This record gives sequence, C-alpha cells and structure tokens, in this order.
Amino acid sequence: MKLSRWLAALIMLACAGSVPAQGYPSRPITLYVPFVPGPTDTAARKVAEVAQRHLGQPIVIENKPGAGGTLAPVLMARNAKPDGYLLSLVPSSLFRFPYMQKVDWDPIRDFTYISGLTNDDMSIQVAADSQFRSFGDVVRWAKANPGRLTYGTPGVGTSMHLLVETAASELGIQVVQVPYKGASELVRALITGETMITADTAGAILPQVAAGKARYLVQFGEKRASWMRDVPTARELGLNMVYTVGVGIAGPRELPEAIVQILYEAFRKGLEDPETVKLYDTLKKDPWTIGPAAYTAWAKAAVEQERKMVERAGLMVK
Repeated sequence: MKLSRWLAALIMLACAGSVPAQGYPSRPITLYVPFVPGPTDTAARKVAEVAQRHLGQPIVIENKPGAGGTLAPVLMARNAKPDGYLLSLVPSSLFRFPYMQKVDWDPIRDFTYISGLTNDDMSIQVAADSQFRSFGDVVRWAKANPGRLTYGTPGVGTSMHLLVETAASELGIQVVQVPYKGASELVRALITGETMITADTAGAILPQVAAGKARYLVQFGEKRASWMRDVPTARELGLNMVYTVGVGIAGPRELPEAIVQILYEAFRKGLEDPETVKLYDTLKKDPWTIGPAAYTAWAKAAVEQERKMVERAGLMVK
C-alpha cells in the first residue's frame, strides 16, 4: 500500500510540468509589438494571423512603441503571469540597453525566448548621385579626410549607430554621426545629400534603391541576400563583421516548457505558411524559424556582441 502511494506520488510529480499546458490556450493571447505600423509590424501580424488558426484562439496585437523598442517587452516581463497569455516581440535594442543606462531588468533572466520572427541584414548605402561608387571609396575618402565623413542614423544608441561606429573602429577611420528622428527624415537626408552615407536594415531603403534614388554599398549578413546578389558582404571586403537585427517572440520568465512548445509550433507554422513566405519576400525579409533553445542561445550571444559595440561606441553607462 505504501509502495503504491509512493509510485502515485512519483507519477504526479513527473507529470507536474505538463499540467499548466492542459487546455492551453483557452482565451485570447495578447502580443505586444514595440514598433509603429511598418514592415516588422506587418510581418508580425501575418505570422500571428496564421498561428492563431493552429492555437484555436485569437492573438491580439497591441502596438507599444517607446524607450528605443524596449517599452513593450519590459512591460510584458513585469506584468505578465507565466501562463502564456501575454507575449511580446523582442528587438535587438533589448540586449544593449542594460549597458547604456541603468535598468531593473535583465534581458536573459527575465524573459523566456520562444520563436524567431525576422532577422534582417544591415547595410550601408549612399544617394544614387554620390561620389562613392563602392565601400572602398568611402574608406579611402574617410582616411584622406579625417572627421569629415557624415553618416545618418535614426538616433544615438540605435543598431545603425553602433554598426557604423564599430565598422569605423575596425577600419581606423573617423566618422561623424548625424542623428534623425525617424526613417523618413533619414531617407530625405540621404537623398538630398545632407549626409554622405546612412546605415539601416537593407529592406528599409529598398524603395529608394528601386526608384533609382539610392545605392547599396555593402551588406552585413553572413552571406549575400538573394535579392542583393550584386552587393558584397563586409567579410568579402575584408571587414570581419556580421551584424543582423533579430526580432523574435518572448514571454515572461519561468514560462512552462509545455506552453513554450505549443506557442513555438504555432508560430513556426505561421512562419512557414505560404502566405507568410510570400509576404516576407515582398518585404525582403527571411522567416526566422529558430526555436526556444536556439533563440535563447542567440540572445545570449547578442548580449555579448551588443556589450562590445556599446563599449566601442563610448556609450557604456558608468
């Protein structure tokens, strides 16, 4: 009798981890998006639209931009119960902010990473009529004219800012950042010659490139993007840099593994759906189908990479 009770208790203990997932989800799920409407918001909405078909419950999108993209995930981490009903997109800025200002949250400890969404290549571009015909031209001019090369970014401490500062440090050149309030101002500054080069996600400048108003000089992915076959990577040009802007989906800390897996499978199906693939092709994004373990490992590596870049840019909080 005692043995039977012992075995029953052992079985109940072993199964305890799966209990929170029973009947999940039974009500709508809220997904915070830390961006205003745009390409990443559009991608997230499509993936959520398909994923909710497999979950059997609606996924309600709430746009919460602010704090350099960290407002949404930090609000989620602070307020969400570990039950899978409140999630957030996580931008790359989450991994650098703890080094740029004092915060009361940790990008690894306070989050459960579920699924990738998109991982965009960065690029450097010039106006179509620029004197620079190649990235080599930019480097040579900058070395001959120290401190005169201007580059536009959407703001101090952004991925674009850190990318150029890191590249400039590697190349031994001096550059001058010109921060703007947003993408539209940044594009205008490039086209009108207000700044000499800009850095951005490659897809963001595509409309201007397609219209013959801008040209790509270099991309920072592992390999050339399928739609930018004629644009060399930084590595091909001798610059040992790979830098992409990853955005994924996360929940609060201690989210049960069973719920994580249910969500990941739904989001994976959303990413692999033909409708999503077609949309991503239009947006010039690649579906980022990494799962919980790979995404967590990527996040840890990103934290270290961002620390080095923040330090090199002289933005490390004391």
